[in-house]
Amino acid sequence: MGKGSRDSDSEVSLCVKYTLFFFNIIFWLIGCFIVGVSIYARTEKGFQDGFASLAYDPVMILLVVGVVIFILGFSGCVGALRENTCLLRFVKAFVEDQLRGAIKKYRDDVDLQNLIDFIQRQFRCCGVVGYKDWDANIYFNCTKSNPSREACGVPFSCCRNSTINTQCGYDVRSQGASNSVIDRIYTTGCVDNVVAFLKDNLYVVAGVAIGIGVTQDYWLSNDKKPTSIDLLAL
Repeated sequence: MGKGSRDSDSEVSLCVKYTLFFFNIIFWLIGCFIVGVSIYARTEKGFQDGFASLAYDPVMILLVVGVVIFILGFSGCVGALRENTCLLRFVKAFVEDQLRGAIKKYRDDVDLQNLIDFIQRQFRCCGVVGYKDWDANIYFNCTKSNPSREACGVPFSCCRNSTINTQCGYDVRSQGASNSVIDRIYTTGCVDNVVAFLKDNLYVVAGVAIGIGVTQDYWLSNDKKPTSIDLLAL
């Protein structure tokens, strides 16, 4: 009886593993398609705006999404076949690394700052694995030599208040903070919440990205074709 149960469990495990592999193959192909469309769209668009505008170019954002999907799909395929937990944890490590880099540059880029604030408010979190991660930022660290008014604090997006107050995170990590930290700000990190969101919604994100890529490719192709008005002008 026990042997039959073990065989049944083994068959279920094998079925789940190869189902996961199949969906990751689709995921990987979607990533390849998005990368290809993005590169083609960028080539057609040209580099007339220079490299300074690349970070704000929707095509480049689409390309980054495609590369991430490609890497995640590949890692998922190998992880499903090898049952390698290290590869299956790649997503979490990647997100954690990106968030740590973003925290250090929080005040250096307005767009990056707005993105981090959006993530922390949307997912009700603070920092990468916890609110103390903000000590890595030169404006928020608790060193005595830090002249910033935000020293030993956190961004307003970490605060629990529904009403936005840009000073609500001041001194929250200092020893003399009047209120309990957990009452004022979110103390859990964002990486687990972001990874869970990607796991549940990344196929939807991929579908939207494909739609944007195809639409953009269609527009670029039409822009290159002469219209009847252009032909009459000639």
